[in-house]
Amino acid sequence: MGLQAPQLSLAFKRQLGRWIKQPILVLPVVAILCLSGFVLSSTLANVFFPSADRDQFEVYLWTKEGSSIDNTTHYVKEIDAAIRLEQGVKQVSWLVGGSAPSVYYNQMMTRDNMPYFANAVVSTHTVEEAAALVGELQHSLDSEYPEVQIVVRAFGQGPPIAAPVEVEIFGPDLNILNDLGDKVRMLMSQVDGISQSITSISMGEPELKINADSDNLSYLGLTLSELANQMQVNFSGITGGSVLESTEEIPVRVRLDEAYRQNVTSVDAMPIPVAGDNAISWSPLAAVTNLTLQPATSSITRVDGERLNRIQAFLLPGVPAVDASNQLRDLLESQLELPEGYRIHLAGDADEQQQALGKLATYAPVLLVLMITTLILTFTSLRMAGVIALVAILSVGLGMFSLWISGLPVGFNPLLGLCRAYWCCN
Repeated sequence: MGLQAPQLSLAFKRQLGRWIKQPILVLPVVAILCLSGFVLSSTLANVFFPSADRDQFEVYLWTKEGSSIDNTTHYVKEIDAAIRLEQGVKQVSWLVGGSAPSVYYNQMMTRDNMPYFANAVVSTHTVEEAAALVGELQHSLDSEYPEVQIVVRAFGQGPPIAAPVEVEIFGPDLNILNDLGDKVRMLMSQVDGISQSITSISMGEPELKINADSDNLSYLGLTLSELANQMQVNFSGITGGSVLESTEEIPVRVRLDEAYRQNVTSVDAMPIPVAGDNAISWSPLAAVTNLTLQPATSSITRVDGERLNRIQAFLLPGVPAVDASNQLRDLLESQLELPEGYRIHLAGDADEQQQALGKLATYAPVLLVLMITTLILTFTSLRMAGVIALVAILSVGLGMFSLWISGLPVGFNPLLGLCRAYWCCN
């Protein structure tokens, strides 16, 4: 059915008839409007994969590397209470120690077994409330919790992307990769719109080193391997049975009380079995070893066997990822010097955009030849084929002009719409 307006339709029909009768005056005006679209397209924002219109968004939380899952849970409870106080929040679902289960087609689950990380999915009543809360929560949570890293991120369209801005540095030495990663993060702090940044390799995670002498241990009836096994049991526990709940069998793990695993002093007092005169006796760990706390590498990331440091940056709402990547690229080219044997690659949203455009450009010449051939064979006239091809080109310019009027950015969906308009005109 639709909306019926006979008088308006009749008036438009009459006016269209007048325009058709005056092609010399009308055609230049239409051509100028269409061609102006190509000129104005250079002023449009470049958001190739825009945010999705969804009543949900994500929250990422990083505490200090090496911190316990209890410390992360403490911050999660405080931040959860702050989020629930915001107007429009319907549900908040957290997972501490790893990525939350996927609720969107391109959501990535790449962070597992990380006690210093937590991930939340926040649901609101409307799409508009979700879009407004992303910016508000990012600002308020950064101000209230400056000692941790918090990212409030809307769900986006396009392929799965871990971070909108990403830099990969390849090289053999971990110390140099760590130093280069810190320099890149420093340059990222100079880019407008970047809120937080993280690295896959860092050298500051504390590691407890146990120094033991095999000769001293032998007097107590212990070997280095037995001491290592006992420490593994003390920290990780040992399976002593199982409990059947419904159809699921849950193992029961027994280990030392948490009081012996909280800090270095507690580990010093951890009991270790040693051989006595008639039976096994217990001795504190400090009596047979020396404990030292040293900085260590948190993790080592590799791609095809090659070491790399992956630096990821997250953006404030409304900041185009491509613009931030271009600004970062200029800073890297002018201020970052790579040692011999090291190379850098700019990934993230900009890299995915280049790959998508490359795939479109691969098939564009073939489609163009097929369309021109179809036009010529259909009308058996180069003149008619040229007119229709000109109309198709002008329709693309008019599409760009409409984007400029509406204030929308150039992205994947508008490009598909322009390609469809070009195809329909042919």
